[in-house]
Amino acid sequence: MNLRAKRSSVRRRNNKKNERNLIISAGVYSFILVCLFSCVFGAALYFDGQSEKMNRKISRKDLNSYKLQREIQNLKIKLENLSRKEYVVSKIRQYSLGLHTPGPFQVVHLDIGKTNNYNSNKVVRQLAFNNRY
Repeated sequence: MNLRAKRSSVRRRNNKKNERNLIISAGVYSFILVCLFSCVFGAALYFDGQSEKMNRKISRKDLNSYKLQREIQNLKIKLENLSRKEYVVSKIRQYSLGLHTPGPFQVVHLDIGKTNNYNSNKVVRQLAFNNRY
């Protein structure tokens, strides 16, 4: 009977060790799972924040682009108004510059035709030189 009693105590010790090992391994696995889920959740929050940050930058750039496009359109309109013939003539009169439109004898029309670049530049210079007065 002593042997039998010994065996049962060995079994009980082994069972207790197995239970402890099972509890420890379950704790380790649950700790690993909690760490994994927290890392995934943290990464999701981080990338969501980065996405929001990029969206704000994009919207600022779009707004800036829109403002610049509006400014370009306004400057084109202003340039068009300032280069109108009526505006130029009114400024000539305002500052008494004494300028007037050219007469028909002062206007020279150049017809170059189809020539190579060197000859066309030479012809233009010669025509301009001959018709300068």
